[in-house]
Amino acid sequence: MLINLCRAIAKISPKLVPTERQVGIASKKEGPPLSDTEIISIVDDDASARSAAARLVQALGWQARTFSSGEEFLQSSHLSQTCCLITDVQMPRLNGLDLQSRLNGQSRRIPVIFMTAFSETSVQAKAMAAGAVCYLTKPLDATTLEQCIRLALDQRSQQRLENK
Repeated sequence: MLINLCRAIAKISPKLVPTERQVGIASKKEGPPLSDTEIISIVDDDASARSAAARLVQALGWQARTFSSGEEFLQSSHLSQTCCLITDVQMPRLNGLDLQSRLNGQSRRIPVIFMTAFSETSVQAKAMAAGAVCYLTKPLDATTLEQCIRLALDQRSQQRLENK
């Protein structure tokens, strides 16, 4: 499913999409090691979706923190510890695209994975054009989410190497 999504987006803008080889990262029981202070942040106004995503991230071996809104995340002390952001697209006040835009505007290079119950091609294209790692449809599939998180963490590692 993710590979088909990547192919569809590649037709719109080939440079914005991970290659099929990148998406096909082998699965492990534990996530790549993060420092004790690094976390994966999850932002969703729906408590059950937020909780389910956090449980899934934790089951894959990573630390997760949850936030009920983009504003709560931006004001949290965990912002600087976030190595990957998983956010809903449609939320009141500050939606996922606006959250991504604010982070980009603050020069915070946090890889973003979008999740949505209402997938729209135009929104998906905007998210990917702004640098999203993946755009997923709810309910989240564990294997696909794991692949996306690995891509995000690889992207983060590459950014760190480039900044040295």
